[in-house]
This record gives sequence, structure tokens and C-alpha cells, in this order.
Amino acid sequence: MENKGRLVFGGGLILLGLILLIGVLTNIDIWTFFWPVFLIGLGLWLIFRPSFLKERGGLIFRPLADIKRNGEWVVEDQDIWIFVGDVDLDLTRAVLPSDEAKIRIFGFVGEVNLLVPEKVGVTVNSNAFVTDAKVLGEEVDNIFVPYSWSSRNYLLSEHRLALETNMFVASIKVNQLQASS
Repeated sequence: MENKGRLVFGGGLILLGLILLIGVLTNIDIWTFFWPVFLIGLGLWLIFRPSFLKERGGLIFRPLADIKRNGEWVVEDQDIWIFVGDVDLDLTRAVLPSDEAKIRIFGFVGEVNLLVPEKVGVTVNSNAFVTDAKVLGEEVDNIFVPYSWSSRNYLLSEHRLALETNMFVASIKVNQLQASS
């Protein structure tokens, strides 16, 4: 489901708003209860979430670190969780599946750098409060508006990468390695 991240993020914001509204209306300090319940829920999610992802390729969880993939590596469906950091993915020598690989990146503030060969189709979706995107020379700054872009050859390509970011602030850079003649 392509809009699942947007749906979960939006639902979480609505739930948080309702909880805070109830606190104001009942004159109860909701933060006293909210943070412990939130931390317990986050801990349970981190414990049980990886078991759901085994068939998707896995989960990388690095709260304060940079993730770099280059050289020869196998691209597979994957969720990447960072709090603050950079994700650099170089697909120029990567082994891509013969259909579509999906990489979802979750975090608070992050920069995503993607280098792809000309023959690889790419689609990028960003669900962030602030998105700064530089995709193949085209620059876009969005605030409170989701960002979506697909390469012209995306649907026709043998190898495709679907990149989704779900962050508060996302900087996305996509560059293409031109095929040499």
C-alpha cells in the first residue's frame, strides 16, 4: 500500500491531537501519562516489529548514525529507521531484483542521497513536514505538502526502486550516472 506511511503518520497526529484536546477539556496533565505510555509502546514495537519484516528483507535501526551502501551489494525491500542521520545509497554496482525493490526510511531529520544508473527506474515519495528535494537537477522545497516524483522510465524499467521517506525534515538528492557510449 503506497500511502500506508502517510496514513499511519496522519493517524498518529490525529490521535495525539485528540489526546491533548481531552487533556485540555478535562484539565488533566496528559503529558504525565502520555510519555510513559508512548515509550512503552515504542519499546514493544521495536521488539516485535523485526519479526514482521523477515519476508521484506529486514530492518536497519540506527538512531544516530549514517548508513552508506556502495560497491557491490544486493538491493532488497527494507525499512531503515534513523533519528538523525544520512542514508547514502549508490546503486551503480548494486545487484537489483528483476522487478521492484522498496526502501522505506523513517526518521526525524535526515538526508537521503541516491545515485542510480540510467537504466534503473526510480520513484520517490516523501511524507515530511519539510522536504528539500534535488532530483536530477530539479529543486523543490515543500512545507506541509507530500512530495512525489517518478523517473520517465519507471514503469518500463526491468529494475525499479521505490524510495519512501517518512520524516519531520527530509533532504532528498537523486543523481543519475549517465551510461557511457
